[in-house]
Amino acid sequence: MKHELEVDAENQWILVRYHGVIEEGDPLALLERAVTMPGWSDKCDRIVVYGDDADLHKLDVAAFGRIRDQLAGFVDKYYGVTQTRSAQVCNDRMKQVLLDFWMGLAGPDYPSQLQRFDTVEEAKAWLRRDRENRDDHQA
Repeated sequence: MKHELEVDAENQWILVRYHGVIEEGDPLALLERAVTMPGWSDKCDRIVVYGDDADLHKLDVAAFGRIRDQLAGFVDKYYGVTQTRSAQVCNDRMKQVLLDFWMGLAGPDYPSQLQRFDTVEEAKAWLRRDRENRDDHQA
């Protein structure tokens, strides 16, 4: 597969990097692969990076809706009630419009919090801050 996938057990996140054409089945296939990798747990958040060469042209409105449904089912199945986040990283303004549309489709019932960032560093900082806040409230 042309896309990259890494599970960072120490930081408890999955890092997905999209390159080239993104097919409708790619997001679910990558996450299903991630749960089989060493270090994955239901505490792993997701950082999804759309590289400069990532191509979303095959994904129309209907495809985005199906992807949303597939990913919501994945989160329900593998994470259950565990609260998770998905940081979408893209610095291409045209792709950001599509990602913002997709995140809007998720709606309030989507089982994971979504946020878009320009850089991976911003996404990591958000996840770390959020975890610190959760830990403070649980203490």
